[in-house]
Amino acid sequence: MGIHLTGAQWATLRVKIALLLFGSLCGILLAGIGAEVYHFVFRAPVLEWHDPNTVFDRLLAWRPVANRHVQHSWGTISANAHGYRSPPLDLDRRQVVLLGDSVAWGYGVGDADTLGYILDPSLKPHGVQLSNLAVSGYGLDQYLLRLEENLPLMSERLAGIVLIICAQNDYQNTTRNSIFGKRKMLFRQRGNDLELTDWPISRYSLRNVLSDSFLLSRASEASETFRNATHLIAGDIELAEPEANQVVMSLLRKIMAVAEERHVPIAVILSPDREDFPSVRSRYMNFQRVLDEARIPYVDYRGVIEQRGYDVRSIYHDRLHYTPEGNRYLANTVMERLGELRILPHAES
Repeated sequence: MGIHLTGAQWATLRVKIALLLFGSLCGILLAGIGAEVYHFVFRAPVLEWHDPNTVFDRLLAWRPVANRHVQHSWGTISANAHGYRSPPLDLDRRQVVLLGDSVAWGYGVGDADTLGYILDPSLKPHGVQLSNLAVSGYGLDQYLLRLEENLPLMSERLAGIVLIICAQNDYQNTTRNSIFGKRKMLFRQRGNDLELTDWPISRYSLRNVLSDSFLLSRASEASETFRNATHLIAGDIELAEPEANQVVMSLLRKIMAVAEERHVPIAVILSPDREDFPSVRSRYMNFQRVLDEARIPYVDYRGVIEQRGYDVRSIYHDRLHYTPEGNRYLANTVMERLGELRILPHAES
């Protein structure tokens, strides 16, 4: 037996269905807004902007939180009063500054197994301290800006610079204005000089908002099409190879020029990743080519690993980063290079 409704009843039913759909849509919308507000205000990584213990910074994109100690599964992650992952700054000692990304910073290990802490007992008798300015996720552009920012603090105590280049990441991290979903600065080649673009950086740039969004970030992870669309909408840029090579070389020369202006030596160490063994890969060879073309002396650390017979399986805990054992081997190479550059009276191991 069918249901028969009058015209008025049908009209009432349509209104109720429309209200139900509208109410459901509003409920979903409010739930989404609520999730975004909760995530942005309470759960957004305010103190993990990139990696543990980092915060947004308009000049450097992100920086470590000074005077903060974080307990992590790796161990203690800390930054001293100046934001360095090394013992407290002692300006009674000559300063060697360490530049780099997560490899030099010590991704995956606690403080005690990072270069600044490993080397401190060996350097202290010589009146030298290694201050670790490295920050996870940085590129050559951020190395330069962080170095320039901290030079006034070092004043006349600067004795040398150690630059650890991660061959796998540093090229990409330098030639894009977006890394790990976060907006960063980008140097562009303009004739014979560099122009700094996307700087200063807005905490609420569209790229950062999209990255912070609870719903949109998950949609981006789930769909390559959506992810590509957000790159386009946010204005993400990756330099084409000819300009990218020029920018990388220009930044390396600028870092070298800082050392020359301060009359201090600089040690450049090219760090391979696990996949560079047994056969070296293109990114490592590309950095070798750039360094050779720029006539910048460097330590071929892949060659050191092979020559000394280090067990690749035991010195890497992932594709890029060193285990505590691997960091100690790297520290030995840093010490040797400091001796060769006469920052120390002789090399130690």
